[in-house]
Amino acid sequence: ILIGEEIEVTAEQTYSEVREFEEKTLSEKWEYWKKHFENCIRCYACREACPLCYCKTCMADLLDPQWIRRSVNLS
Repeated sequence: ILIGEEIEVTAEQTYSEVREFEEKTLSEKWEYWKKHFENCIRCYACREACPLCYCKTCMADLLDPQWIRRSVNLS
């Protein structure tokens, strides 16, 4: 169901945010992800919703290296 007028989006507009992210330096990308991980409450909804997940053992569950802490960092 469409309410209102359909908005035409070009391929250029669709991937503009991806291109912006890819242009960031490695340290800028790390800061971006650190900011998002600060809000993590360990519900693992991101892992369940990720369309790229296909691993038998999720890398988020690995302890060596530990990608994601198992507890919330309250400091």
